[in-house]
Amino acid sequence: MILSFKVTITNKQQGTTSRIKNNQQQTTKMTTTQQIINEFTTLVDTEKEYTRNELGKMLTEVYRQITSDKPKKSDDKPKKKKSKKEKNSDEEVEPKKKREPTLYNLFVKEQMPLIKDEFPDLSRQDLMRKVGEIWRTKKEEEE
Repeated sequence: MILSFKVTITNKQQGTTSRIKNNQQQTTKMTTTQQIINEFTTLVDTEKEYTRNELGKMLTEVYRQITSDKPKKSDDKPKKKKSKKEKNSDEEVEPKKKREPTLYNLFVKEQMPLIKDEFPDLSRQDLMRKVGEIWRTKKEEEE
C-alpha cells in the first residue's frame, strides 16, 4: 500500500503558501521492500496451495531479482539446485560398491536366529548383548 499525503506550509511573514506533493515522490520512488512485496504478490497464485519452502524460494528469487544490478524477467521461476544424484546422472559413473560384511557382521547374522530361539523373551538390545558376549568368548578362544 502506498501512502500519499499533501503537506501545506504557510509562511506567515510573506503570506505565501507552498505545497509539497509527496504523493508524486511516493509513487515514483518505491522502497525495495515495497517492490519485493508487489512482485511477490503478483507471482503467487492464490488458487494454488504452496508449501513454506516453495514460498520461501519464490520470495528469495524476487529479492535477488530486485536487489541485483541486472534486472531479470519476472517470468523466471526459481532455479532448482541439482542433487548429487542428478549431477552424476549427466556423467556415466558406476554405482558405488557395497562393502563386504565384516566377520562380526556375518557372525551376528548367523547367531541371531539361534539366540532368538534359545531366549525368545529377550529384547533386541539384550539379544545383541548376548551375541557380543559369544563373539568375545569365541575370539578369546582363537587367540
